[in-house]
Amino acid sequence: LLDVYTKTDKKVRCMMVESTVPMEFVMSYYGNKDKPIAHFPFNFQLLNVRPEMNATGVLELVNMWYDLMPEGQWATFLVGNHDQLRVP
Repeated sequence: LLDVYTKTDKKVRCMMVESTVPMEFVMSYYGNKDKPIAHFPFNFQLLNVRPEMNATGVLELVNMWYDLMPEGQWATFLVGNHDQLRVP
């Protein structure tokens, strides 16, 4: 929808989506080449980082997102927000 406005007035817009549903469902917010939806579905996976995790555990969280993310999309990695504490 926002891309239609951008084509009309040349003002770039982006849609960010915040959702706490499972990651597989969040990926559907990207849409596809023919029907794009959101530009940046928020990735809250790094909020699951715990002090006892090592770098391999963090890398697994990052790779889960990249493995599911549709080709050609932008990744997001949030480490905190107004509802969640920052990554320890």
